[in-house]
Amino acid sequence: MDDKIPQLELSDVAPFVFKDGGEADTLFKAILENLETWVDTESDDAISQDTVGEARIHACGRVSSIKDLQSQLKHLRDQGQLLQS
Repeated sequence: MDDKIPQLELSDVAPFVFKDGGEADTLFKAILENLETWVDTESDDAISQDTVGEARIHACGRVSSIKDLQSQLKHLRDQGQLLQS
């Protein structure tokens, strides 16, 4: 069994390679800010007293998945910046 972690190529992260301060950078930051707002909203729902049982479990799963997406986008951006330099 091969336990090697696949290495990213520039072609894998090309959409995330852009200059700081450019239009793409502004868009990326706006997306991350919107994801953060979404996390806050979903978190409030998850911890609400009105959310019980399986609904709470589902709400927590939603928060987790949004945070995973946010983390992956940041990782791809970081990898793109490393490969670009």
